[in-house]
This record gives sequence, structure tokens and C-alpha cells, in this order.
Amino acid sequence: PRHYRIYVPSKYDPATPVPVVLMLPGHRVDIDSLAQYTQLQRTAEINNFIVVYAEQEWRWPAFRWAWWTDWQWQSETVTNPDLTFLSELVSLVKTGWNVDTSRVFAVGHSRGASMALIAALELPEVFAGAVVESGFTEFSYHLRIPVEGQCPVPLVFIHGIQDPDVCIDCEPGATCTVTGWECSSGMLASDALVELLGANGWGDDLLKFYRLNNVAHRWQPQLNQHWFDWLNARPQGGE
Repeated sequence: PRHYRIYVPSKYDPATPVPVVLMLPGHRVDIDSLAQYTQLQRTAEINNFIVVYAEQEWRWPAFRWAWWTDWQWQSETVTNPDLTFLSELVSLVKTGWNVDTSRVFAVGHSRGASMALIAALELPEVFAGAVVESGFTEFSYHLRIPVEGQCPVPLVFIHGIQDPDVCIDCEPGATCTVTGWECSSGMLASDALVELLGANGWGDDLLKFYRLNNVAHRWQPQLNQHWFDWLNARPQGGE
């Protein structure tokens, strides 16, 4: 079984629907350190939204927590266990709290950012947008963009140009400008993803990119309020 942690802000009123932010951690990262690392609870208190820290599946043979971004994306996405888990987790939260269903957002860091992006694209009926910090896609998921029948959902990309773990400019056949390593086959990082999304219907009103100087592979808590304001102003269906 997977675990999750829920933070409900002190101003929560059961009579008022509130947004929900699902936080997806990076590779091998547990959910217990996320509150301090992301500082999302401070942002939740200021803006009155619920935070849900979602756990990756524990892969016993590899002895690690890992999102199923390394998936054969030619197969039906409904078979991906992470998409099933995240959808069911949102449904569970809705049973216990008064959720503004037009403002449920997936946010993630590193491999969690990859899954947040995939969740927003594959489950637009569940997620109203996503934040992709130091993120990427792999196993040629980018070939599914645009997802068939998909209307663009609001997306925020945040990435440091000095990131040595997920090079901001990686794409198949390229060489990382930070490390000099050849980029993994089938992998796209933020520069290429933002360009691809822009070419497939994501205009400036639906796509925001913080391309940061002098920043490596870290969550950027100083931007929490900025991306929340931007996404919160773009609920499902508009207003």
C-alpha cells in the first residue's frame, strides 16, 4: 500500500470549497521531508488550500521509491499505476474535505515533476494544471504531446540552468551543457518540452517558464506564491 500525508490549513471552513495541491517528490525521496523542503504548508496557510504529499510506489527489487515514468507509453495509459493512484487519491480527499474541484493541481520535483506533467496531460478531468520543477519526460513520452483529444491545461515549468542532474537542455542526441554527458535517449527536459508544448497549442496564457540562472537541482520555495497565484487564476472551465 502507498502512503500519503494531508495538511489542512488552519483557516479551512467545511462550508467553503478550497483548492488542493498534490506534491509529488523526486526519485528515492520519501514524503516525510517534503513539508520542510518545499515550504508548501506556509503557502497553504496564506492561501487556504490543502496540501497532499503523495508517495511513490516502493519498487522492492530495485529497493527504491520511484514514479512509473519509465513506462512503455505506447501501451494504454490507464494501465499506469501512478495515474490510477493519483486519481484515486484525489477522490479520497474529496470524500473528507470540501474541495474546489476546478482547482486541483499536481506539482512535483525531478521525477515527481515528470509524473505531475503526465498526470495533468492524461487526467485533465482531475487536474486543472501542474508545476514541473527540474522536470523531464522519458521513454519517449513526448511523442504523446499533444495527447489525443486533449485541450491544453495550464502548466508552469521551473528549472535552473546549472542543474547537473536533469540538464535543462536535454533532448535525444544532445549533450548536456552543464556536465558534457550525452542526454538519455527518449528524454526531453524543460527547454525542449516548453518549445514542444508551445508548438502544440500552449500559448503564453497557458504556459509559464521560470528559466533560472545560478540554480541547480533544487525546489524553489520562493516561487510557491507566484505559481499558485498563476494557476489559481486558471481554474478548469474558467470563471
